[in-house]
Amino acid sequence: DGWPDIIASAANGRVQVFLNTGNEGATGFASGQDVELPPIIQPRTIMVDLNGDGDEDLYLPSTQGACFVERSFLEGGYATAKLIRLEKSPKVE
Repeated sequence: DGWPDIIASAANGRVQVFLNTGNEGATGFASGQDVELPPIIQPRTIMVDLNGDGDEDLYLPSTQGACFVERSFLEGGYATAKLIRLEKSPKVE
């Protein structure tokens, strides 16, 4: 759909996907859906197209695991992940 989705994990290894439900006028996300993926240790923020729609999704791994993208859990395939650097954390309200 062209909208970025959020993939997040917690220190306990729980991984959730939040699909973007936004439109031109507003951003919104659906409730998180639990995802079962084999853990790997790599505590980094990455952008990756998890659902194969051509747009990168944000993945926020914990220090206890990360997202395994070989055979993505979403339909449509996967893409190679890439590391990004964040200069400043955004304010969360």
